Amino acid sequence: MTDKEYRELAKEYLEPIKLITMKINSLKEDLKHLQSDITTIGAVDYSKERLTGGGTPGGLEQQIIRLESKRDAVQKEIGVLIDERETAADIINTCTKGKENILLMREYVDGKSAKHARYFTDLEKSQASELKTAGLIKVGYYLHHTYYPSMHTAKTVKVGLHRTTSETYGKA
Repeated sequence: MTDKEYRELAKEYLEPIKLITMKINSLKEDLKHLQSDITTIGAVDYSKERLTGGGTPGGLEQQIIRLESKRDAVQKEIGVLIDERETAADIINTCTKGKENILLMREYVDGKSAKHARYFTDLEKSQASELKTAGLIKVGYYLHHTYYPSMHTAKTVKVGLHRTTSETYGKA
């Protein structure tokens, strides 16, 4: 693969990671609303007799159960998103050091703009762009040669540096 292909591979992997922080923040807001609704419904006192009709405690219990179920699903989704984001951070930390690392972490893991990421360094725009590109190439190389191959099933077990079992047997 060329450097450009490695860079594009890294971007394909990292671009969706940018949105994770925004999604987590949005889900946290949903959690606040759900918890507020649960608290509001649960705070109603049904120990006194009612003179007029209305909802029954049984119906409210079902609403609370439904809201708690939604809350649990949102918490689970946040956990999955955090795992994805942390995997990306681990990959960036494995592949890059120094200012390359800072630029990629701030932009892709924290979801900030490239301009904002640059503020964490003393680099000019062109220097930051060059370092970011170099970092993306390293990440793409790692993804192609280490991360993605490790995710394949037993059908493509690595034999040599770049050979799979099917390639090895085919050359006999």
